[in-house]
Amino acid sequence: MHTTPLDILKLGILEGDINLISETIKQNPYLLRYTDSYGASALHWAAKEGQCAIIEYFVGEGMSVNQVTLKSHHTPLHYAAAAGHADCVQTLINFNANIDACDINGKTAAHWACLGAHAVCLMTLKNHGADIEKKDVSGHTPMDIAEERHLAECIDILKQKRITPLTDHGTYGRVGEHVVIKSLGVGSMGKLSRIFDFYAQTVAYVIDDKYAGSESPFSAFHDNPREILSAYEWLQANGGNAKHPFIKIPRSINRRKSPAGIKPNKFQN
Repeated sequence: MHTTPLDILKLGILEGDINLISETIKQNPYLLRYTDSYGASALHWAAKEGQCAIIEYFVGEGMSVNQVTLKSHHTPLHYAAAAGHADCVQTLINFNANIDACDINGKTAAHWACLGAHAVCLMTLKNHGADIEKKDVSGHTPMDIAEERHLAECIDILKQKRITPLTDHGTYGRVGEHVVIKSLGVGSMGKLSRIFDFYAQTVAYVIDDKYAGSESPFSAFHDNPREILSAYEWLQANGGNAKHPFIKIPRSINRRKSPAGIKPNKFQN
Protein backbone atom coordinates (compact mmCIF):
# COMPACT_ATOMS: atom_id res chain seq x y z
CA MET A 1 0.00 0.00 0.00
CA HIS A 2 1.39 3.38 -1.04
CA THR A 3 2.07 5.79 1.84
CA THR A 4 1.55 9.45 0.99
CA PRO A 5 3.09 12.50 2.67
CA LEU A 6 -0.36 13.18 4.14
CA ASP A 7 -0.40 9.71 5.73
CA ILE A 8 3.03 10.39 7.23
CA LEU A 9 1.90 13.76 8.57
CA LYS A 10 -1.13 12.18 10.23
CA LEU A 11 1.01 9.43 11.70
CA GLY A 12 3.43 12.04 13.09
CA ILE A 13 0.54 13.86 14.77
CA LEU A 14 -0.90 10.67 16.27
CA GLU A 15 2.52 9.62 17.55
CA GLY A 16 3.60 13.10 18.65
CA ASP A 17 6.69 12.80 16.47
CA ILE A 18 7.64 16.40 15.77
CA ASN A 19 10.82 15.43 13.89
CA LEU A 20 8.83 13.32 11.46
CA ILE A 21 6.34 16.15 11.00
CA SER A 22 9.06 18.74 10.49
CA GLU A 23 10.80 16.66 7.82
CA THR A 24 7.51 15.93 6.07
CA ILE A 25 6.51 19.60 6.03
CA LYS A 26 9.96 20.63 4.83
CA GLN A 27 9.59 18.36 1.82
CA ASN A 28 5.85 19.02 1.33
CA PRO A 29 5.06 22.57 2.50
CA TYR A 30 1.62 22.44 0.83
CA LEU A 31 0.49 20.31 3.79
CA LEU A 32 0.39 23.45 5.93
CA ARG A 33 -2.49 24.60 3.73
CA TYR A 34 -4.19 21.22 3.46
CA THR A 35 -7.66 20.68 4.94
CA ASP A 36 -9.67 17.47 5.03
CA SER A 37 -13.27 17.01 3.89
CA TYR A 38 -14.46 18.72 7.07
CA GLY A 39 -12.19 21.69 6.48
CA ALA A 40 -9.99 20.73 9.41
CA SER A 41 -6.29 21.55 9.19
CA ALA A 42 -3.31 19.75 10.67
CA LEU A 43 -3.53 22.22 13.55
CA HIS A 44 -7.08 21.04 14.27
CA TRP A 45 -5.82 17.44 14.28
CA ALA A 46 -2.99 18.28 16.69
CA ALA A 47 -5.46 19.99 19.05
CA LYS A 48 -7.78 16.99 18.95
CA GLU A 49 -4.93 14.58 19.69
CA GLY A 50 -3.56 16.66 22.58
CA GLN A 51 -0.21 17.46 20.97
CA CYS A 52 0.87 20.81 22.44
CA ALA A 53 4.39 20.82 21.04
CA ILE A 54 3.03 20.13 17.57
CA ILE A 55 0.53 22.98 17.95
CA GLU A 56 3.46 25.25 18.76
CA TYR A 57 5.33 23.98 15.71
CA PHE A 58 2.42 24.60 13.34
CA VAL A 59 1.82 28.10 14.72
CA GLY A 60 5.52 28.80 14.24
CA GLU A 61 5.10 27.75 10.61
CA GLY A 62 2.37 30.37 10.17
CA MET A 63 -0.82 28.39 10.69
CA SER A 64 -3.72 30.31 12.25
CA VAL A 65 -5.08 29.25 15.63
CA ASN A 66 -8.44 30.70 14.60
CA GLN A 67 -8.91 28.81 11.34
CA VAL A 68 -12.42 27.35 11.13
CA THR A 69 -13.76 24.22 9.50
CA LEU A 70 -15.92 24.54 6.41
CA LYS A 71 -19.50 23.98 7.50
CA SER A 72 -19.33 23.82 11.27
CA HIS A 73 -16.89 26.69 11.90
CA HIS A 74 -14.94 24.77 14.53
CA THR A 75 -11.62 26.19 15.63
CA PRO A 76 -8.68 24.22 17.06
CA LEU A 77 -9.76 25.53 20.49
CA HIS A 78 -13.16 23.87 20.04
CA TYR A 79 -11.40 20.61 19.19
CA ALA A 80 -9.08 20.79 22.22
CA ALA A 81 -11.90 21.63 24.65
CA ALA A 82 -14.17 18.91 23.27
CA ALA A 83 -11.39 16.32 23.56
CA GLY A 84 -10.49 17.37 27.12
CA HIS A 85 -6.94 18.56 26.50
CA ALA A 86 -6.60 21.42 29.00
CA ASP A 87 -2.90 21.84 28.24
CA CYS A 88 -3.71 22.38 24.56
CA VAL A 89 -6.49 24.80 25.49
CA GLN A 90 -3.87 26.76 27.42
CA THR A 91 -1.37 26.57 24.55
CA LEU A 92 -3.91 27.88 22.03
CA ILE A 93 -4.92 30.70 24.37
CA ASN A 94 -1.25 31.60 24.72
CA PHE A 95 -1.20 32.05 20.94
CA ASN A 96 -4.23 34.38 21.09
CA ALA A 97 -6.94 31.95 20.10
CA ASN A 98 -10.38 33.57 20.10
CA ILE A 99 -11.68 32.19 23.37
CA ASP A 100 -15.32 32.99 22.60
CA ALA A 101 -15.37 31.93 18.94
CA CYS A 102 -18.70 30.35 18.03
CA ASP A 103 -19.30 27.38 15.78
CA ILE A 104 -22.23 27.18 13.36
CA ASN A 105 -24.54 26.32 16.27
CA GLY A 106 -23.31 29.19 18.41
CA LYS A 107 -21.31 26.95 20.74
CA THR A 108 -18.08 28.21 22.23
CA ALA A 109 -15.18 26.21 23.63
CA ALA A 110 -16.86 26.51 27.06
CA HIS A 111 -19.98 24.84 25.68
CA TRP A 112 -17.84 22.03 24.25
CA ALA A 113 -15.92 21.59 27.51
CA CYS A 114 -19.25 21.07 29.29
CA LEU A 115 -20.54 18.72 26.60
CA GLY A 116 -17.45 16.59 27.19
CA ALA A 117 -17.58 16.95 31.00
CA HIS A 118 -14.06 18.38 30.96
CA ALA A 119 -13.90 20.42 34.16
CA VAL A 120 -10.23 21.42 33.93
CA CYS A 121 -10.70 22.68 30.37
CA LEU A 122 -13.67 24.69 31.57
CA MET A 123 -11.67 26.06 34.49
CA THR A 124 -8.87 27.11 32.12
CA LEU A 125 -11.30 28.88 29.79
CA LYS A 126 -13.05 30.64 32.64
CA ASN A 127 -9.79 31.78 34.18
CA HIS A 128 -8.91 33.42 30.89
CA GLY A 129 -12.16 35.34 30.69
CA ALA A 130 -14.38 33.12 28.56
CA ASP A 131 -17.96 34.37 28.34
CA ILE A 132 -19.73 31.66 30.33
CA GLU A 133 -23.10 33.37 29.89
CA LYS A 134 -23.00 33.10 26.10
CA LYS A 135 -25.98 31.29 24.57
CA ASP A 136 -25.87 28.99 21.56
CA VAL A 137 -28.48 29.12 18.81
CA SER A 138 -30.80 26.98 20.95
CA GLY A 139 -30.50 29.46 23.81
CA HIS A 140 -28.32 27.19 25.97
CA THR A 141 -25.44 28.47 28.09
CA PRO A 142 -22.59 26.27 29.34
CA MET A 143 -24.41 26.17 32.69
CA ASP A 144 -27.54 24.83 31.01
CA ILE A 145 -25.50 21.99 29.53
CA ALA A 146 -23.74 21.26 32.84
CA GLU A 147 -27.02 21.19 34.75
CA GLU A 148 -28.77 19.03 32.16
CA ARG A 149 -25.95 16.51 32.37
CA HIS A 150 -25.60 16.74 36.18
CA LEU A 151 -21.92 17.72 35.97
CA ALA A 152 -21.27 18.80 39.55
CA GLU A 153 -17.68 19.89 39.04
CA CYS A 154 -18.52 21.96 35.95
CA ILE A 155 -21.46 23.55 37.77
CA ASP A 156 -19.21 24.46 40.70
CA ILE A 157 -16.66 26.06 38.37
CA LEU A 158 -19.30 28.08 36.55
CA LYS A 159 -20.80 29.30 39.83
CA GLN A 160 -17.51 30.32 41.40
CA LYS A 161 -15.68 33.56 40.88
CA ARG A 162 -12.42 33.53 38.93
CA ILE A 163 -10.32 30.62 40.18
CA THR A 164 -6.82 31.63 41.16
CA PRO A 165 -4.10 29.59 42.83
CA LEU A 166 -3.78 29.65 46.60
CA THR A 167 -0.88 31.54 48.14
CA ASP A 168 -0.08 29.73 51.41
CA HIS A 169 2.36 26.90 50.82
CA GLY A 170 0.86 23.46 51.31
CA THR A 171 -2.77 24.57 51.47
CA TYR A 172 -5.44 22.82 49.43
CA GLY A 173 -8.56 23.97 47.63
CA ARG A 174 -11.30 22.00 45.91
CA VAL A 175 -12.99 22.62 42.55
CA GLY A 176 -16.05 20.40 42.19
CA GLU A 177 -15.92 16.78 43.32
CA HIS A 178 -12.78 15.69 41.49
CA VAL A 179 -10.24 18.52 41.26
CA VAL A 180 -7.80 19.60 44.00
CA ILE A 181 -5.52 22.64 43.86
CA LYS A 182 -2.43 22.60 46.08
CA SER A 183 -0.44 25.76 46.67
CA LEU A 184 3.32 25.54 46.25
CA GLY A 185 3.82 29.10 47.48
CA VAL A 186 4.94 32.24 45.70
CA GLY A 187 8.08 32.12 43.59
CA SER A 188 9.93 34.55 41.37
CA MET A 189 7.58 33.72 38.50
CA GLY A 190 4.35 34.14 40.47
CA LYS A 191 1.92 32.03 42.50
CA LEU A 192 2.76 28.37 42.04
CA SER A 193 0.15 25.63 42.30
CA ARG A 194 -0.38 22.03 41.37
CA ILE A 195 -3.73 20.75 40.09
CA PHE A 196 -4.77 17.16 40.70
CA ASP A 197 -7.68 16.05 38.50
CA PHE A 198 -8.96 12.78 39.97
CA TYR A 199 -11.44 12.33 37.13
CA ALA A 200 -8.91 12.63 34.31
CA GLN A 201 -6.19 11.23 36.63
CA THR A 202 -3.67 13.91 35.73
CA VAL A 203 -1.36 16.37 37.47
CA ALA A 204 -0.58 19.83 36.11
CA TYR A 205 1.43 22.84 37.26
CA VAL A 206 0.05 26.37 37.26
CA ILE A 207 1.89 29.70 37.50
CA ASP A 208 -0.59 32.38 38.52
CA ASP A 209 -3.61 31.25 36.46
CA LYS A 210 -1.73 29.75 33.51
CA TYR A 211 -0.75 26.14 32.93
CA ALA A 212 2.99 25.59 32.88
CA GLY A 213 3.78 22.64 30.66
CA SER A 214 1.63 19.61 29.94
CA GLU A 215 -0.50 17.46 32.20
CA SER A 216 1.10 14.27 33.46
CA PRO A 217 -0.84 11.05 34.13
CA PHE A 218 -1.02 9.66 37.64
CA SER A 219 0.65 6.51 36.29
CA ALA A 220 3.88 8.48 35.94
CA PHE A 221 3.97 8.85 39.75
CA HIS A 222 3.64 5.17 40.72
CA ASP A 223 7.14 5.16 42.23
CA ASN A 224 6.45 8.26 44.33
CA PRO A 225 2.68 8.51 44.88
CA ARG A 226 2.75 10.28 48.26
CA GLU A 227 1.72 13.74 47.07
CA ILE A 228 -1.16 12.42 44.95
CA LEU A 229 -2.37 10.23 47.81
CA SER A 230 -2.22 13.19 50.22
CA ALA A 231 -4.32 15.29 47.84
CA TYR A 232 -6.75 12.37 47.46
CA GLU A 233 -7.11 11.97 51.23
CA TRP A 234 -7.72 15.72 51.59
CA LEU A 235 -10.35 15.58 48.84
CA GLN A 236 -12.18 12.68 50.45
CA ALA A 237 -12.13 14.45 53.84
CA ASN A 238 -13.48 17.67 52.35
CA GLY A 239 -16.56 16.60 50.45
CA GLY A 240 -15.00 15.25 47.28
CA ASN A 241 -16.04 12.08 45.54
CA ALA A 242 -13.38 10.38 43.46
CA LYS A 243 -12.03 6.91 42.83
CA HIS A 244 -8.68 5.96 44.28
CA PRO A 245 -6.00 7.50 42.02
CA PHE A 246 -4.12 4.28 41.42
CA ILE A 247 -7.02 2.00 40.57
CA LYS A 248 -6.76 1.50 36.85
CA ILE A 249 -9.91 2.47 34.99
CA PRO A 250 -10.37 0.25 31.93
CA ARG A 251 -10.78 2.06 28.64
CA SER A 252 -13.41 0.62 26.34
CA ILE A 253 -12.24 2.63 23.33
CA ASN A 254 -8.79 2.49 21.80
CA ARG A 255 -7.90 6.02 20.65
CA ARG A 256 -5.17 4.86 18.33
CA LYS A 257 -6.29 5.05 14.72
CA SER A 258 -4.80 4.36 11.31
CA PRO A 259 -2.76 7.23 9.90
CA ALA A 260 -5.53 8.16 7.49
CA GLY A 261 -8.24 8.00 10.12
CA ILE A 262 -8.15 11.30 12.00
CA LYS A 263 -11.72 12.49 12.26
CA PRO A 264 -13.20 15.19 14.50
CA ASN A 265 -14.87 13.44 17.44
CA LYS A 266 -18.23 14.82 18.57
CA PHE A 267 -18.55 17.19 15.64
CA GLN A 268 -20.97 16.92 12.78
CA ASN A 269 -20.74 18.98 9.65
